[in-house]
Amino acid sequence: PLGGLTVQRVLAMGVSQSATRLATYLNALQPLTRAFDGFLLDVYFGNGAALEEPKRAAPMITKVEEINKLAKLMPPGQHRLRTDQEIPVFVMNSETEAELYAPVRQEDGPRFRFWEAAGLAHGSAEPGVGLASSWERDLWLTRHPLAPASGTNALTLAPLRCAVLRHMQAWLAEGKAPPVQPRGQTPARALA
Repeated sequence: PLGGLTVQRVLAMGVSQSATRLATYLNALQPLTRAFDGFLLDVYFGNGAALEEPKRAAPMITKVEEINKLAKLMPPGQHRLRTDQEIPVFVMNSETEAELYAPVRQEDGPRFRFWEAAGLAHGSAEPGVGLASSWERDLWLTRHPLAPASGTNALTLAPLRCAVLRHMQAWLAEGKAPPVQPRGQTPARALA
């Protein structure tokens, strides 16, 4: 599929539920496999997934309404990320994840960056109004699959995600760490 191009770097990227699984991989398996050159956890609630899923006779989710019940199996705000490896780790969050992620917020350092954006939601009804999106090209989607038909935040994470990916590329290719961004204010109850 690469048409003869050689792979120079491999970035592991997970969004939402996939970020949960990727966090577990980063902490438990990456030190053993060293398979990835960097990690990007996108809209990450600070939770990890079990290393072994229970065997099931039927799918876990048959209706969107069942997601909240299953999300309780992976409680947010309990999973810090390893930063003792020689690879960059970047977490990018919207305002949606801020309060639940707060208990495991980590300081920026030589191999860790955390950016969050106020006013942006975990998902929007459309990838963006008036902004070009890669959703249709990359995911074959034109709207967030869990978003209601109306009444959602029309703003999109796409511009922030593009900036994060550009900085991650420079971090991996040139060793130039992304700038540190100011943290949002989090209610005291989230930090207790």
